Amino acid sequence: MCEYLGISELAEKGYAEIKKQAELSTARTMMDKINKRSKDAESEELDEILSGVILGRPITEKSEIPIIRKDFCEWAPAYTGPPFNFLHCDFPFGIDTDERNQGGAIAVHGGYDDSPANYWRLLDALCTNLNRICTDSAHIMF
Repeated sequence: MCEYLGISELAEKGYAEIKKQAELSTARTMMDKINKRSKDAESEELDEILSGVILGRPITEKSEIPIIRKDFCEWAPAYTGPPFNFLHCDFPFGIDTDERNQGGAIAVHGGYDDSPANYWRLLDALCTNLNRICTDSAHIMF
């Protein structure tokens, strides 16, 4: 009974996809992932507040640099900042994972295009703009 209440509560908080799952186990997995992210964020916030008092560490400010959420194929050709010496690429692999019932990606992130065509489109954008975004000795991790 508790699981059904937790799922309903998350649906009311905006995670509507959780109630659309055909299997309770899938909805439960989604609920666990969403709750874990929430607890991790609360723990991080508490650590920041208490770090100077209890842990003896100074409180450091969060970066003022925002996380950029854009289409890589549009962002890379327009990038004008300093080149990176490390690039972590997490492109969709082109194996249609977005078509599988993964439990969290659609509800939490709104889904994504995991088609082979999109994978190659992203790789092409990386290769075309490599000199613009990376130093000569950059490391790239996939």
